[in-house]
Amino acid sequence: MRVSIVDHFSVSTILFGSTVEIGDVRYLNTSSTVLALQQKSELFIDEKRPGIRLPPPAPICRKELNEPYTLNLQPCIHVGCISVLAFSVSGVGLIGSAQQATGYSTIKHIRKLAGR
Repeated sequence: MRVSIVDHFSVSTILFGSTVEIGDVRYLNTSSTVLALQQKSELFIDEKRPGIRLPPPAPICRKELNEPYTLNLQPCIHVGCISVLAFSVSGVGLIGSAQQATGYSTIKHIRKLAGR
């Protein structure tokens, strides 16, 4: 494991279940299920699309890893400046290390507007 040194860290926006962690974490797990609808008509779901289903969050990979052999010639990682515009939908900004990290996100955006 190495020490992380960051002189300046700037984030403009953090939205929708996102996380910014400063420091080491053992487990880092994020998940999100989003459904966005926009409609102007009275009836949105029709016979062609009887329903909308989103799957529940599930792990993508559950592979057990062997302990890696790591030789760190430098005891720390030094970065001058990190500038991030936005973290969104279970996004993670981590300055440090994570022993195990998993992430899952499902987004379904449907828009049906009345014709002109």
